[in-house]
Amino acid sequence: MSSLAVVTLNALLLTAASGSPQEIKIEKIRPNVTWYSCESYQKRNDAPTWNVQWAQDLQNGFLKLLDENRKPSTYCVKDFAVITERKIPVEKECGTVVAKGTAATRGLGKECK
Repeated sequence: MSSLAVVTLNALLLTAASGSPQEIKIEKIRPNVTWYSCESYQKRNDAPTWNVQWAQDLQNGFLKLLDENRKPSTYCVKDFAVITERKIPVEKECGTVVAKGTAATRGLGKECK
């Protein structure tokens, strides 16, 4: 194994062990996404002005978007609002309004009852 691979692997392990948010590559933002403020988690009426490509998993159901310099911004999205390079485990979300009985929403909210 090359020294670069070892250094990269060690950095990834340290980041995971420290509990700090890990960067996630965003491949696509779903249509009609709702933007949120990362401070209050209230809905925002504006959208980011840059091409969103990276985010941090806050592990509370939200992703914090990174700006064009890969620095944290004040924009957040629900973790199911984007398609990412890897799977993000999503906790249960109660009170979600969905179309009844469609395959895309099968089981959503069932654990809340």
